[in-house]
Amino acid sequence: MSPGCWDGKDVGSLNEQSKVLAPLAPPVSYAERAYRALREAILRLDLQPGQSVSENELAVQLEISRSPLRQAFALLQKEGLIITFPQKGSYVTRIDPKEVADSCEMRLLLETWSLDKTLENGGTWDLQGLRQLLQAQEEAVRSDAYATFLDLDSRFHMTIMGATGNDKAGDLYEQVNVGIARVRAWELRTQKSLQTGLTEHREIFRALEAEDVLRVKELCVEAANRLLPSMQLMRSTHPAYFTDHASAPRQ
Repeated sequence: MSPGCWDGKDVGSLNEQSKVLAPLAPPVSYAERAYRALREAILRLDLQPGQSVSENELAVQLEISRSPLRQAFALLQKEGLIITFPQKGSYVTRIDPKEVADSCEMRLLLETWSLDKTLENGGTWDLQGLRQLLQAQEEAVRSDAYATFLDLDSRFHMTIMGATGNDKAGDLYEQVNVGIARVRAWELRTQKSLQTGLTEHREIFRALEAEDVLRVKELCVEAANRLLPSMQLMRSTHPAYFTDHASAPRQ
């Protein structure tokens, strides 16, 4: 018999053999892809606070039907990024100054808690992963790619949070970040603070490498203290972006 030919003998069922195929990853739906694209555009201020968003126009731009787009809108509404007024249409939500302040406070609490929890659990930080993110951030700074840097900034802090082993904490941290992401995006874009962010992350990395948790906490506090003045400056230059502006409808 030539090699590779079946000789007719029973070799058993698939269940009797070791698994050779991995489960197929679920396909990403059009609704999910639309949600991700719109969410990213909102958080990076490509779609501005208070801006009208038309289902028809977005369906044409994204080359999808209105049905998955409605599903994406529903997810964005649940997340507080889009609001729909009956008979008026849908709009990107304006920024609530109190929500930013509250989110900033919660983010700091989660960051400091995660450091203590990691030590309590005897865990370690993914220094190799953080180093790779730093290298990617350096390239983003050289290219002046603020949008890329913003994504890498989030991934850097989520990697530190992941050392706790608490998935719920990571979900909460990501949710809290939504409250400050647009201020952070404006800060990076207008204040030319990419280098400042990179320097801060390098210091955090060095402190984690030395297991100097106190220094990491100090850096987190410094970053939190910079954000609220940035929001005030943003309010002075773009008052219509915020919920307390006279022209802003109730959200």
